[in-house]
Amino acid sequence: MIPIIFLTKSMRRANLSDPESVRNAEMEGTKEAAAVLGFTGAIGAYGGFFIPKSFGTSISVTGTPHAALLFFIVFYLVAIGVTWWFYSRKNAEYPC
Repeated sequence: MIPIIFLTKSMRRANLSDPESVRNAEMEGTKEAAAVLGFTGAIGAYGGFFIPKSFGTSISVTGTPHAALLFFIVFYLVAIGVTWWFYSRKNAEYPC
């Protein structure tokens, strides 16, 4: 999704009748997408620590993993809603 969004964004700014402008837009979109993918990967790697830590904290505080599960359910529902709103709904600015 990330490469498509950045490529679309840079292509909208390009003069599509000029091959050099299109080539520059493709390069710019690729560079921006690579940076964002690296940052996203770093945040995703943090999940390997955060998720088990959340379960451990929930169990130590409440005695059950229910609080962590509830938090993750709410988080994922919000993430699905945000993704739908910005990228999947009809008339979205950058549809994927």
